[in-house]
Amino acid sequence: MTELLQERGFAAGYALMVLGVIVLLDGLAVDAWLHGDDETLASRESLFTLSNPGHLLIFLGLAITIIGACVGPYTRWVLGRRSVMISIAAPVVAIVVAASSSAAFATAISNMSHEDASHAHDHDTTVVMAEPQDHSHNLEPESPADTVDEPPHDAHDMSNVLPEHQATVALAESTMHEPPNEQSVTADTLRFAEQFLADSRAGTEKYRDVAVAEADGYIRITPDIPLIGAHFFKPGLEGLDPADPSILLYTGSDEEGWTLAGASYTLPKTPGDDTPPETELGGLAGWHYHSNLCFLAGGNVTIAARDEDCAGVYVAETGWLLHAWTWSDSPEGVFNHANSLLQ
Repeated sequence: MTELLQERGFAAGYALMVLGVIVLLDGLAVDAWLHGDDETLASRESLFTLSNPGHLLIFLGLAITIIGACVGPYTRWVLGRRSVMISIAAPVVAIVVAASSSAAFATAISNMSHEDASHAHDHDTTVVMAEPQDHSHNLEPESPADTVDEPPHDAHDMSNVLPEHQATVALAESTMHEPPNEQSVTADTLRFAEQFLADSRAGTEKYRDVAVAEADGYIRITPDIPLIGAHFFKPGLEGLDPADPSILLYTGSDEEGWTLAGASYTLPKTPGDDTPPETELGGLAGWHYHSNLCFLAGGNVTIAARDEDCAGVYVAETGWLLHAWTWSDSPEGVFNHANSLLQ
């Protein structure tokens, strides 16, 4: 009886290992297909995410492989021995060795499969152009009618942008409009700005911990976009109170962690009126607005020419926005729209 169990158990163990490898490879194939179909997926999941069916198959394949790696050797070399120590220790050692080696193998394969995606989509998902009807992520519109209008605005100096980010920044800037601010800058303006920044730092210091910001109602509505970071928006909050910004600007990711870089303040804007608001910041303020934005679930944003092209929340024109880089140096200026250190 023992010999029969040894022979069949050894064969069953190897059969399970083969089955486990097949399931694992199927999981990797499903995961690769999902990432190819949705280029934003990498920014919304960790190394292993149970909501991803490909990852579930990978886990299942590893489990079956580990069971097979234990069953085969146990039935061949341990079953029938009189030593209680060997009978107990052998499967424990086999499980540890199989689990460690299988996990290391799956991690290495997963890292290799996502390496190209992380290089191509640096800083999570980027702002992309949405095509009509199918909402696909093609940067080229199909016809002139699909092109988002681009009123004149002050473009940023591309020499300060890393080559791999220039296309993303150029596309993002097609939505940004920054009319010239011709208001004066006086000694009172400078004193007000100095106090404003001090109050902003004091009021937002607690939000250096992104968990505190989220607990206070801030929601991520964009990925980490080069030059301007990720925008965490608090609905219903508006105005120029330095301690209560409408938007917090972070750099990083869910996996790496978020670093607070600054804040953004909002004021109402009359559509079609491009006169920057008059505030005590005077000509120091880089007031700007965005147009044709489509906010998607999961903290992603695309560009859409019209409402029907947007699969999420469409915003034809935002209110006035003012960035304040209170927690990061900015070569372009503390109140500038862009910060070239955020690459």
